[in-house]
Amino acid sequence: MARKLIVMPDDTIEPILAAIGAAAKSLRIKMFSLSDGRVLSALLKAHQRKVKIRVLLNPVRHSGELQNRGARTVLLDAGIDVLDTNPACGRSRAA
Repeated sequence: MARKLIVMPDDTIEPILAAIGAAAKSLRIKMFSLSDGRVLSALLKAHQRKVKIRVLLNPVRHSGELQNRGARTVLLDAGIDVLDTNPACGRSRAA
């Protein structure tokens, strides 16, 4: 499958699940918030199929609130590579 930008919520979750399900060799995923159990389940199944997966997650919201902790734990426990974006990336600072 070729590279494709999927924008939520305009695109449904289906193109994401289809891309994960069709992956045979590798997946590189960047998500601001990975909280959908269907996506986590699909990633775990792909990992079991020996698909090489790398996931880039935001560690914090713009407000500074931590996010993706649960998804990160699930993925790391399964042996999937997970990295954090730079926490300063995209955060505005008060003047």
